[in-house]
Amino acid sequence: MSHWFRTDGHFIFGWPPQALSGRSCLPACLQGRLDTYEPAYSRTINNFVDRQTQEPLSFDFSDSHPEEILVHEQCGGGLDAIKALRHLRLLPELQAKIRRLLGELGTYEAIHIRNTDLTTDYVSFFRTIQVLPSHKVIVCTDDHRCLAYAREFWKDRLIVVHGVPDTGGRPLHFTNALDRHETNLHTLLDLMILASATVLHGCRTSQGRESGFSLLARSLRANPRVMRHLLND
Repeated sequence: MSHWFRTDGHFIFGWPPQALSGRSCLPACLQGRLDTYEPAYSRTINNFVDRQTQEPLSFDFSDSHPEEILVHEQCGGGLDAIKALRHLRLLPELQAKIRRLLGELGTYEAIHIRNTDLTTDYVSFFRTIQVLPSHKVIVCTDDHRCLAYAREFWKDRLIVVHGVPDTGGRPLHFTNALDRHETNLHTLLDLMILASATVLHGCRTSQGRESGFSLLARSLRANPRVMRHLLND
């Protein structure tokens, strides 16, 4: 996190886990193993568990807990993730890069397509979108095939900010061969691009729900104060 964000004091980045291992913790299965446990993605709960015990890496947020350390390592932040972003600012060099990029993009409409672990009929969806003639289009996606189709469909109206690697259908965050720094940078760029669009187009996936990333972008777009906080000192 410290590679991308500064905090207002609600978070501490880089605390060595070995310094915490002797303290009481929840989930209890991590007691004494905070510096050695390995997270693993479980298809049973569609989220992360402790590889050794298969216990979910989270706790009940609706209750108080006496333990000193509470561990929550899960995906799917969605709308709730905006609560964390309120207490973060991007690093100055990243702020400048994103502000410069958004200024250069001008007026555009943005589309988010999730098409790896969650899938989307983007061919049909593109045909339903009515984009104003004066607007450019940006497609933020995790699928290189979708971006290739967008180039054909939108032609010279499409702005491509960065490419998308061919992961064979695996989500970007589960593809270890990728340059993690570059992947995270592109993810942050996509989030800011979606949240700053004149019009934001999102759609439900074939699984019947909108992706958490789309929900977060919508929430951020509806909270301009949080956007300003992220992008300005």
